[in-house]
Amino acid sequence: MKTINWKQSLPQLPKAKKISVNEELILLETQAWLKSVIIGLNFCPFAYKVHSHHRIFYQICVSTELNECLESLIPECERLDSNDDIATTLLIYPIAFQAFDDYLDFLAEIAFQQSFG
Repeated sequence: MKTINWKQSLPQLPKAKKISVNEELILLETQAWLKSVIIGLNFCPFAYKVHSHHRIFYQICVSTELNECLESLIPECERLDSNDDIATTLLIYPIAFQAFDDYLDFLAEIAFQQSFG
C-alpha cells in the first residue's frame, strides 16, 4: 500500500481576504441557525434534545488552510471521547469554505484519509 503524506497532497483553498472575526457573533448566528433551521424544520430529530440540555460544544476554526481545518477535527474528536457531558460538537469554519464546493472537497479529503490514510 502506498503511503500518502496528506498534508502535501491537499488542494489549496482560495485565500480569504484578511477579515476581522467576531467569534461571539459567529457563535450566536450558528446557534440561531441551529434553532431555526435544523431544529425548527426538524432536519435532525436528535438536535432538539442535545440543544435543550446544553450538550452541544461549539468550536470555531478561523483558518483558511485545508490541513489546519483537517487538524482541527482531532481535538474535537478527543473532546467528545473524553467528556460525557458533550453529545456533539459543531466545528464552525466561518472563513475557509466560502463556496459549498470547497466544503465538499474537504469532506472528500476526510473520506479519502479514512479509507487510505
